[in-house]
Amino acid sequence: MHVDAVQRIPQWLRAAPRWLVWQQRDGRKLPLSVRTGSGSGWQQPEAWASFEDAVAAYKPGRHAGLGFVLGDGFVGVDFDGCRHHDGTLEQWAADQLRDLPESAWLEVSPSGTGLKAFLFSTAAVQIKKVELPFDAVGGKAAAIECYAQGRWFAVTGQGVTRG
Repeated sequence: MHVDAVQRIPQWLRAAPRWLVWQQRDGRKLPLSVRTGSGSGWQQPEAWASFEDAVAAYKPGRHAGLGFVLGDGFVGVDFDGCRHHDGTLEQWAADQLRDLPESAWLEVSPSGTGLKAFLFSTAAVQIKKVELPFDAVGGKAAAIECYAQGRWFAVTGQGVTRG
């Protein structure tokens, strides 16, 4: 995680006190409370921190990055296996991005081969992983996930523009 990159995250997202840090262990992303250092109870608001506190708590070598807890109108959409290392997108992902609100924050996923979108919406959406019959990038199946609660997303701050 580059601290300079996460400073590019839009203010509307940074202002929400829903931040965590995370570790990579055995190929899995594990959320940790900034307040307790524990992975248990991350779903509870008492475990969340401000953006500033999460950045201050982040320790390179111990943490892989920052995380954001979805819910209360904060929605996350995960596009797996859609981004080439030169930044170009598979057509299916580019088509889906056009349907997102202009206010959505789009960034490169931690793997570099996917995208994450963060937006604010009052719609009750929850789409678990749906694998798509399209070409994939980076060894992951082409897929979309969308969550409005009960999940967290790793955050890179590596914003992308719609193209």
